[in-house]
Amino acid sequence: MMVRALIRLITLVVFFSVTQAWANDSPRHRLVYGVDVYISIQPGELVSQSLANIHSAIPYERSFHLAVTLFDENSGNRITDAEIIASLNGPVEIESKELDIMSVGDTSSYGSFFMLPKPGKFSLNLIISLADRADAINTSFELDFIDADESKSHSLEFLEGSEKNLGHSYDYGSWSFVVINSAVILIFAFSFYHPKTKRDWRSFGAFSAFVIALFTEMYGFPLTIYLLSGWLTSNFPNVDIFSHHAGHLWWVAFGGDTNPHSDPFHILSNILIFGGLALLYVAWRVLHKAQQLGQVASSGIYAYIRHPQYVGFIIIMTGFLLQWPTLPTLVMFPILIWMYVRLAHREEQESLRLFGDAYRDYAQSVPGFIPGLPRIGGKSWKD
Repeated sequence: MMVRALIRLITLVVFFSVTQAWANDSPRHRLVYGVDVYISIQPGELVSQSLANIHSAIPYERSFHLAVTLFDENSGNRITDAEIIASLNGPVEIESKELDIMSVGDTSSYGSFFMLPKPGKFSLNLIISLADRADAINTSFELDFIDADESKSHSLEFLEGSEKNLGHSYDYGSWSFVVINSAVILIFAFSFYHPKTKRDWRSFGAFSAFVIALFTEMYGFPLTIYLLSGWLTSNFPNVDIFSHHAGHLWWVAFGGDTNPHSDPFHILSNILIFGGLALLYVAWRVLHKAQQLGQVASSGIYAYIRHPQYVGFIIIMTGFLLQWPTLPTLVMFPILIWMYVRLAHREEQESLRLFGDAYRDYAQSVPGFIPGLPRIGGKSWKD
């Protein structure tokens, strides 16, 4: 059984590695000779004030702002010493210029304002010179510009496939990812937890609501990003807030110097998520065996804490909040902890009725949720 559980966990790791790669596969991303190149395009009228102190050039009346961010593929570190020449080409070259270095806090990217072209398909070509390489890197992006309403506004829409996005990268609307990722996590959690009673299903249902809310914002509709868009734009003007990277809000808040998937928050998040799933499985094995024998579950992980399965759910949710914090899940998190604590107390009252002194002695010597801490609530137990 342990081998099967290990295989399932490895399968889950591989699955999420693949889905993250798919999520990051964007028309605004290129991997060229070990350099991750990301572009962001926004209407000049939306960012001209926030970027006024960064660029020496005054934006055109009809303009868009191009930002380019570079990461080293191997180290995940942001590249800050490059020189980039960008040219916008249609049937003929429209404009070409060297991008300015944009430093905000501890982060650096490259950008400039460009003339807004007439509606149509265009090619954005980048020539990237790095200090440690003799030859420049060349890459290009295919863009499609339209005027949202020429009679009223000169807002820019940036098209990628069938998605229309008002001047921003928009890495959401992938509802198939919402369904698939939610289903995979819940199926694995179900297989490790094995809910049977109404109380089991209640705790699993609450966890399911948390997971679905999380993946809805991660891949479907970024409610938190929309609600915080004003604050994010003013405090992090060189971050493309509707790109998938920007959803890693801890990464954004702490400077975003590396690729978010190699960020310490993301690494710790993965450890907690898979560790929590493993804890669910280990706890279920001990509990299942004890139930078959009609005994108190007091061996294995239950020798250290009385409620390891609830702790497993809390650890998984903590991991997800480190990776992708959202306002709904931040609100749900303390409510779910409170609910799990109440469910745990009810379970203990039932165990006292079933096992009497055997469970009372066990509960007096083993903490409820945190190993090494004394049990909260004194030493007396009532039937």
